[in-house]
Amino acid sequence: MFKKIIYFGLGLADLLLESINSWAEKGEAYLEKQAEVELEKIDVVVGETEDIEIETAVTPDDLTTITGIGPTFAKRFYAAGITTFEQLAELTPVEAKEISQAADWQADPEEWIAQAKTHLLVVT
Repeated sequence: MFKKIIYFGLGLADLLLESINSWAEKGEAYLEKQAEVELEKIDVVVGETEDIEIETAVTPDDLTTITGIGPTFAKRFYAAGITTFEQLAELTPVEAKEISQAADWQADPEEWIAQAKTHLLVVT
């Protein structure tokens, strides 16, 4: 009789151990799934922030310090997004003339560009 009880007890213990292992595996799988969900949330947030462009504020240069560029021409350059000596120096004479809307007798865009380049050498 004791043998039957022992075998029954061992069988019950094995069954109980199997149940515990099964629950542990289910719990581990659940935790792994939850961790994946949380990581996906983080990836989404990181992905969103990677697409954000951060603009740095650029202090505009006083383009009127260039001989031949007065307040009117400077305003036209600023309106076109040309706000620094560097940007002005990168223009071609034709582009500078078009942006400033200067007549031939009013402007020397090549000289403006040369002066802008000189300003860059002095500043840097």
